[in-house]
Amino acid sequence: MRNKSEIKQTNPKQAEQQRTKPKHDPNKFKAGDKVVVYRKFDLDDEPEGWNNSWVSSMDEYVGNEYIVDDVYGSSGVYLDVPSGDCYFAFPSGALALVQTAEEIAEEKAAKHKESVQFTDQELQLIKLLLQNALRHLNSEITLAKESATLAFDVCDPERKNNPYVMAAYKELNHSKKYIRYASKKIKALSSAQNKVKFLLGNKK
Repeated sequence: MRNKSEIKQTNPKQAEQQRTKPKHDPNKFKAGDKVVVYRKFDLDDEPEGWNNSWVSSMDEYVGNEYIVDDVYGSSGVYLDVPSGDCYFAFPSGALALVQTAEEIAEEKAAKHKESVQFTDQELQLIKLLLQNALRHLNSEITLAKESATLAFDVCDPERKNNPYVMAAYKELNHSKKYIRYASKKIKALSSAQNKVKFLLGNKK
């Protein structure tokens, strides 16, 4: 049994602080999350694992919402503050989540979708433009294939030094590249055309 002199004395306030002292969690938030600085810390109750100190200037941020700029482990959570403001690293315990980065992205996407509305007349015009673009590309591909065929017919490997054969090789390669390019464009335009048809169908 230890005698009384060996027992370390702890006053009630210190004991309470030790029991309730928060811990800094570097994985609690991520870049893009929206948070609110809901509390401040005193020097004697700073979170464990946070390798920084709370200064009086940080009090001004309490009650405000910010987007998380980045998280640097034990250094803390950096917030996207207005230009000219001090760039502090906050402990996770001073912050509360308002919206995750994913929720913010979904909200922005929904607002953008709502803002992009077309009238029937506009959709019909877009449909016509897409049809013309597809017709033009298909025509260009046909010409490119014809040029490639003609070029291929004269591309005799034994006559590579002939200037006409060299020109035919260049035309063949050019046609092949254009056909690949046009094919990708047609795929994209066809996808857009299907979306327009879907929108027109939903308006009926």
